[in-house]
Amino acid sequence: MKLLRHLVTFAFMLTGALTNAEDKPAVVAATNAVAGETVGDPKKSDLDGLVVQGTMKQIIGVFSTYGHVHIGDTFELEPTNLPKEMIKFTRPHFDPKKDVSPYVPFGGPLTVEKVEMGSKEIAGSVIRLTSEGTANRTGGNLVIQVRVEELKSGSKAKIYFYETSGGNIRCMAEAEGVLK
Repeated sequence: MKLLRHLVTFAFMLTGALTNAEDKPAVVAATNAVAGETVGDPKKSDLDGLVVQGTMKQIIGVFSTYGHVHIGDTFELEPTNLPKEMIKFTRPHFDPKKDVSPYVPFGGPLTVEKVEMGSKEIAGSVIRLTSEGTANRTGGNLVIQVRVEELKSGSKAKIYFYETSGGNIRCMAEAEGVLK
């Protein structure tokens, strides 16, 4: 029941972030990693050198991949140097002769959509990564939200993955990690 409550909260949080971002009173600064432009505060340099390391804790549904991601798989993302086509995961005791390497593909470039600076006493900060699908790829949209107390090395992170296709939720996942 606790898992269901968290997933419903997670779905509403992401859906609200997708549709009502302008209604929120929080100070939001948009960062366009493709063009290299930053509007407002924080600066793009606030993400320089940060690496998000995470371990998958729960997964509902299946990402559009033959290399299925499992609970316990680990990953790293560097917000200023995002992967171009997929996020590769590492699995303990993985045997490439028996299985396909775990990964999550995306249909368009993965970019930093926005960074919300918050205080650690209230809600912390959010890094939001997005990739919009194209007809010749997965066709879905991938959203990754990284929530941390502070944008600094050593901060604990909750990482949420959310994949949609045709307006429907295809897969949701949650990971725990740290900023390095």
